[in-house]
Amino acid sequence: MKTRVVAFFLSLALLLGMLPANVLAVETASEPNKTSAAFCDSVIMDGRFTESAWLRNARMSDGTKTQSFGVLWSSTDLYVAAIPNAGDSAMSITAAGKSLSVDLSTGALSGEIADRATAVVGAAVEVKIPLSSLGISIVSYGQEEDLKVSVGDLTWEGKVCFVSDDRSTIPT
Repeated sequence: MKTRVVAFFLSLALLLGMLPANVLAVETASEPNKTSAAFCDSVIMDGRFTESAWLRNARMSDGTKTQSFGVLWSSTDLYVAAIPNAGDSAMSITAAGKSLSVDLSTGALSGEIADRATAVVGAAVEVKIPLSSLGISIVSYGQEEDLKVSVGDLTWEGKVCFVSDDRSTIPT
């Protein structure tokens, strides 16, 4: 009996070691007020929210409306994207205490880091913010930072956890 229990736990450990990081990261992201940001070095700012890396996303809701949004990061930038609901006029982002807003009809940026950020508005809104302008330096996977995202009248506020599917060294 003892041998079977040991064999079971060894098999479980081997199985968990074979799972891709995004499966394990979803568990982290399922905690209330926490979402994961996947490392992606090839985000295309096209206002479409279609790269496969965006499939890992979070939701905000007021009980009647639900809004999906996603967070990615590269060695130099933080990306936040969402598909606005009809009638939404603005998206605002506060990361590491610094904020900006995007006018969803014009793509115009305002706020303390607006001059360093880029936004593309199409079917979705995609925002690129240099990590350096946020004062964020990613030194380890699992690192968490404060994040608040509002689209229209819906808001999500919590922690973003920086992860990577390949678990390689931290890009510099």
